[in-house]
Amino acid sequence: MARYTEYLKVFDIYCAVDLETGEFAFARYFEFEDEAQWDEFLEDDRWDDLRLAVAEFKKIDPVEIVFMSFLNEDRFGRDETGWQFDLLLGTVWDEILNICSTAIKWEDLDYEDGEAVVSAEDVMQDIIRQGTEIMITLLKKEEEMRREHPEEGEDPDDDNGGERIVEKVEFEEHPVSYYYPYYDPFYVSPLWRL
Repeated sequence: MARYTEYLKVFDIYCAVDLETGEFAFARYFEFEDEAQWDEFLEDDRWDDLRLAVAEFKKIDPVEIVFMSFLNEDRFGRDETGWQFDLLLGTVWDEILNICSTAIKWEDLDYEDGEAVVSAEDVMQDIIRQGTEIMITLLKKEEEMRREHPEEGEDPDDDNGGERIVEKVEFEEHPVSYYYPYYDPFYVSPLWRL
């Protein structure tokens, strides 16, 4: 579960990137008043899904990223009878492999910039750096919103003056610890390599 949560936090920022302008959809996340407007914004044809390209660049199995996304979207019908057999014998794995094979490859992202060729590796490093900056901005904005509008039962003036500080998280079932929040753009969690 920890691995899944970390996947979502890190990789969803790359689900909608405009490769022509370099814009990330998530940079405008808090401009929308409701989920329907946000979903409509994400449906725009200009957005490219770079989650698998980023995963491959970070040497993470893209099949796992798609599998985790399917879990998030309840694609396995866990409430239906026989969902385990569908998972084992169904066409879901063919669909996952098809998504992986047709996704944008990071190696194909090089381009010519008038005088010189910009390498795919430079493009990916820039995309990851921008995505990380946007994610950090979103996390800070979310924390500000929590302080301004605390949920019921939440005390904004706790021992840390309303600020939550998590220096290190350790999971007993996984003898690996990592630091949170994720600030290094090229960080690869040990949990992702299990």
